[in-house]
Amino acid sequence: MRILDRYLLAELFQVWVAVLLVLLLITFGTQASELLTEAVQGSVSPALVGHLLLLKLPPALEVVVPLVMLLAALLTFGR
Repeated sequence: MRILDRYLLAELFQVWVAVLLVLLLITFGTQASELLTEAVQGSVSPALVGHLLLLKLPPALEVVVPLVMLLAALLTFGR
């Protein structure tokens, strides 16, 4: 692997992780607020909120990861 390839992959990976964290925080922020609202209303046990958020992780990743890859590539190669 050439030096330029390694450099671009390293840059892409750094941007990918940053964009993934931001989009997951946004996604989980909205889902957490909905679950906490249901917990306050009494339809969901407060002890289950964390477990339910973890169960929502795989479907959220299915939606977020392609978008993250696109945004990371655009941000990396747009520099």
